[in-house]
Amino acid sequence: MRFPFPLALLLLALCAGAARAQTDPPAPPTEAPCAVCSVREGAGPEPIHSSVVHNGVTYHFCSEACRVEFLGDPEKWIRLAQEGARPATPPTRRPSGARVLS
Repeated sequence: MRFPFPLALLLLALCAGAARAQTDPPAPPTEAPCAVCSVREGAGPEPIHSSVVHNGVTYHFCSEACRVEFLGDPEKWIRLAQEGARPATPPTRRPSGARVLS
C-alpha cells in the first residue's frame, strides 16, 4: 500500500515529535519546601532561592541564610527532617541585608 507523499511526511513529523516529547526533561520546580525552614517551622513550599546537591539528593532553600546553615551541618538537618523533629533552639532569621544595631 502506498501513502500519498504529504500524508507520509505528516506521519513522519508526528512520530519525530512524539519521540522528542518523551525525552525532554521536566522543567525545574519554582517552589519547594526549604530544607531548613520545613524542619524548623514546618513551612510548606516557598519560592526557591538556591539548591544544593548533597549525597546525590537535591535540597532547596528559601534564602542564602538557610543554604549556609544547611551546609554548616547537612547531616543534622537531614536527620531532623527524617525524625520529624525541630531543633531545640531555632536561630533567629533576619531579612537579607539586615544589620544588627548595637
